[in-house]
Amino acid sequence: MPRLRFLHLEDDALDGELAAESLRREGIEAELRRVETREAFEAELKAGTYDLILSDYKLPSFDGVRALELARSLRPECPFIFVSGTIGEEIALEAVRHGATDYVLKERMSRLGPVVRRALQEAQEQQQRAQVEQDLRTSVAIQEALLEAARIAKVAPWSLQGGRLVMADSIREILGYDPIRQVRTLRDLEVFLHAEDRGLFRRALRQPTPTLRSFECRMRHSDQGWVWTRWTLGADPEQGGVIQDITEQRQLQSQLLQSQKLESLGELAAGIAHDFKNLLQAVGGHADLLSMRGPLTDRQRESLAAIDQAIERGRALTAKLLAFSRDEPLRKSQVQLNQVIEEVGGLLRPSLALTTRLVLDPAPDLPPTQADSHQLHQVLMNLVLNAQAAMEGPGSITLRTGREALDSLRAQEVLRMPGDYLLLDVEDTGKGIPPDLLPRIFEPFFTTKGEQGTGLGLSVAYGIVESHGGWIDCQSEVGKGTRFRIHLPLVSHAASGQNGGRTPSGPHRAAR
Repeated sequence: MPRLRFLHLEDDALDGELAAESLRREGIEAELRRVETREAFEAELKAGTYDLILSDYKLPSFDGVRALELARSLRPECPFIFVSGTIGEEIALEAVRHGATDYVLKERMSRLGPVVRRALQEAQEQQQRAQVEQDLRTSVAIQEALLEAARIAKVAPWSLQGGRLVMADSIREILGYDPIRQVRTLRDLEVFLHAEDRGLFRRALRQPTPTLRSFECRMRHSDQGWVWTRWTLGADPEQGGVIQDITEQRQLQSQLLQSQKLESLGELAAGIAHDFKNLLQAVGGHADLLSMRGPLTDRQRESLAAIDQAIERGRALTAKLLAFSRDEPLRKSQVQLNQVIEEVGGLLRPSLALTTRLVLDPAPDLPPTQADSHQLHQVLMNLVLNAQAAMEGPGSITLRTGREALDSLRAQEVLRMPGDYLLLDVEDTGKGIPPDLLPRIFEPFFTTKGEQGTGLGLSVAYGIVESHGGWIDCQSEVGKGTRFRIHLPLVSHAASGQNGGRTPSGPHRAAR
């Protein structure tokens, strides 16, 4: 741990030396600046940068409560720990409720080192969380700007001349073909519309209005995908109108909505986790106080040990919630994806059905990426087990690695930098995902497994890949299988800080 700077409000020089010695014994290299008065304490808060504040509770001309208020006002980000021989249990807990990070009794200075370590770790997590939130706000601002830019889309004016439909040549840029080669009237265009949008189209043509009107519908593209279009008509359809390609805008809106859903759920999980940590801290404090009250019976020692075990289990649960909310910092290192799929394959093979074949298809000479290996394992295991659940008989699941060059057009669609990316594919021969459900699979709490699913698996995977600067595509065909394709930046991308905190693409219509 690097050398730290602590501010110590303490009027007893011997107690100050005792605190410094307790920290040294714990291996905490810290420079303690001891002050005794309010004036000196306030001056140091204003002038110096400190990693942590230690404070006595009672001083001749000053007290810990006012010191805490002053510190929260001038240095709210700095952990504040009471170190006192006079503070009582109720006063200590009240101080924690008013913003103190923790407290240590001078009779138990051995606790100072662990308490300081925990306080510094929590402060670091708060700083990282603030940075993530700032990155998210920046990402949303970028997406909103792109949404505005996407409104300037390709357009195709049309008109009726003698009852016959006439369209500008730009319709080919939107649909890949000219529909008037096959139809003559405006109403005949219905055959090129998505079945769910035809009723809206008929109503728009039947109901003249005194002003301009517009509606959105899907039209068939020459690649058999669907193009989202906005139709703008005059008061009378005979006056003509404009067809505008808004496919990119709809995709960006979908991405922004998914990002906001994950952000809200992440904030909820983080809030629960941090409130739970406060409860655990209070329980632990009471347990410490009980252990100090004279000799304990065997039964009392067993009860305190059980409390300690329950607190540790609670902390483990809190860590999982923070991981889901992405409040937990990534522990990135250079990772070889071929090694990752080998490890996941070795872990999962014994648990898969005998009728399911797990195939590994590593690409040769694959460069590394910067990633949290543990979290990538979590993503792949989740996808493989989901694929296993989709099997209704004999079949295979393939884990494949590779790389792909992202051109500028595709990069704009997925909001990433152009260049080379690594690929992690999870492909199965299961029953596939119906087209109407495919756009929702990454939504939190959406599941196709009924009561057996939580609906968090894919949204967690989505968030983990996004936090690595990547994104997930899903392609599926009912009766033939599903392929999840994970895109991750190369080490050069990750090291330069590109793509971090941006929103992944989610499912798309087939590329035109």
